[in-house]
Amino acid sequence: MSNGLGSDDRPAVMASGSPARHLFFIPLPILMAPMWQPLLDWLGDRKAERTSRPWHALAKRVREGIAARQGEPLVDLPVTWQQLATRWQRGADRDTILVEALELLVRATQETSQLVLHPGQILGALSLAGGALVEMQTGEGKTIVAALAACLGTFDRQSVHVATTNDYLVGRDSTLNRPLFASLGLSTGKIVQSTSVAARREAYRCDITYSTPRELAFDFLKDCLHRSRHSSTDDPLALNDHSAKLKWRQASDVQPTRHIALVDEADSLLIDEARIPFVLALEDAAAARQLRLIQWAVAFVPTLRETQDCTAEPRTGRWILSATGRELVRTRAPTGEPVPASELYRVVELVLQASRNLGRDRDYVVRNGQVVLVDEFTGRLGEGRQWPFGLHQAVEAWCGIALTPRTRPAARITAQEFFRGYARLGGITGTARDARREFEANYGCSVVTIPTHRPCQRLVWPLRALPTEGEKFREVVSETSALHLQGRPVLVGTRSIEKTEQLSELLRTAGIPHQVLHAKHLADEAQRVARAGQQGQVTLATNLAGRGTDIPLGHDVAELGGLHVIGTELHESSRIDRQLFGRCARQGDPGSCRQYVSLDDALLETAWGADRAAQIRHAARQRQSSPHHWGRLLHRAQQEVERRARLTRQALLADAVKRSRRLRRLGFDPILDLLDDD
Repeated sequence: MSNGLGSDDRPAVMASGSPARHLFFIPLPILMAPMWQPLLDWLGDRKAERTSRPWHALAKRVREGIAARQGEPLVDLPVTWQQLATRWQRGADRDTILVEALELLVRATQETSQLVLHPGQILGALSLAGGALVEMQTGEGKTIVAALAACLGTFDRQSVHVATTNDYLVGRDSTLNRPLFASLGLSTGKIVQSTSVAARREAYRCDITYSTPRELAFDFLKDCLHRSRHSSTDDPLALNDHSAKLKWRQASDVQPTRHIALVDEADSLLIDEARIPFVLALEDAAAARQLRLIQWAVAFVPTLRETQDCTAEPRTGRWILSATGRELVRTRAPTGEPVPASELYRVVELVLQASRNLGRDRDYVVRNGQVVLVDEFTGRLGEGRQWPFGLHQAVEAWCGIALTPRTRPAARITAQEFFRGYARLGGITGTARDARREFEANYGCSVVTIPTHRPCQRLVWPLRALPTEGEKFREVVSETSALHLQGRPVLVGTRSIEKTEQLSELLRTAGIPHQVLHAKHLADEAQRVARAGQQGQVTLATNLAGRGTDIPLGHDVAELGGLHVIGTELHESSRIDRQLFGRCARQGDPGSCRQYVSLDDALLETAWGADRAAQIRHAARQRQSSPHHWGRLLHRAQQEVERRARLTRQALLADAVKRSRRLRRLGFDPILDLLDDD
């Protein structure tokens, strides 16, 4: 991947033929200490300023060119665009081409979408096209910035992949930007979960393709699996003819190339979700015995006594059998075929995880007789996804529904490995600065912060900390009711479907009309989002409304104070909280937000385990600590969870690099050859 600058350090932001980035990561535990944070932030700001200086100069030239051509008609846009692309391919002055191209794009956007772009969007498009990680505040127009950068990326005559968080945004963004692309003669494709193989193949051959990281990564893994099973006698990859290899891949692969990736909501996709590898699984025909044992374990587990027979590990929350519990398993083992005791232990602990760690309407929903996962980051349903190693079947058995065939991993790749495989990578989000060092170390992307177009008018109300969840919810209902009577729209964010429905019942009891937005109500998502900013509207939502959601204010709502956002619980990442509050006070509009927490919040267990969390709660209530102390306690818990997640991602990347080197040294394929310790 290129850093966007040519060999002479001039601001040719899309220099081709750049070398691939090395796969390595050096942890810096000493420099990560809190005492060094102000210095590191200052150094990072200075580096970002130096990095973005050439793009600022180009953006100024673009603005001057637009002003000079004000009122000139746009003629033969597709022809003009192709002429610019041809000059780019022939190696002409690329700075001049970029300036001319962006001038054309800004004017074309105004003509096709009636959007007048502000200087920050021009700078953001140049930075993103150059392989930077762009931070633009919520409501500043990131969608059109990604579209402009995608157009510039087509000069390399390769498909540009625009990755965003969910299928809803894939459909919305591709539809919104299609008129601009069409005016330049560029084709647009989109890939969502329901897209057929034939339609995927066609979409990947468009100039610009919108999809989610999950679809992009799994199509890549399926192509790898297909190539591995192809007959070597017909496979030009077995030959030394590079052109033959390339032609065969382009003809046979669904996803023929990975050249440019532009990632929207990059901190979520490249940081938060990167600790979970993409694993392509196939049906395991040899798992029939485990399915029978799972059915036995579902009847056996309720007889186990907590602490005496089974305990949860403090840090991971994983349930394990004690010596007494293992003895019970042996004495009550199923009759019939002999089963090793170790296998019985594994199955019982699997059902313990399913019954005690995974919650219905929180981690999964049961729909049409099937267990469907809920994505913890987006709040959406993960259709077609399963937990591995029999855990999914354990959940099905616990819910009393028919068991699906168990699957086994067939191919895997981490998010870091997948996106670093692109020749050029750029990203855009509203919350990137806190993860700046991780972006630079893992992906080689410098963070460029774009100033807001208008001053932000968001009012942050003081945090409210309550001793119990019940008291917290009553306060939330009271505040919502007061604002509803004033006519202000209110968005209440929760962490799960379960909590959303609890609050919905409380609002219903209080006589407050409201709408609910979560994974069970996706059919009319766009309509519900559009209503959320209307006068007096109350909306309860999970993480669905936290990212990429533009809530327009209704008539006279700005005069009343704008949208008010309430967070009912801290998330595991502070960036998700900031994204939720970013739904209000967008583009200079007024708005306000408040965070609620309680000592009952699950974040304490996530940070320190059930036993220590119980001790902390007891001590805080016994000492009758101030609510201010409770709030700091929850924020420390969030910081601990963030720290552990960061260490997990570092370890995952380091292990992936070592694993890849080890397998290649042994003659294995790191993607397809999964060993027992994977």
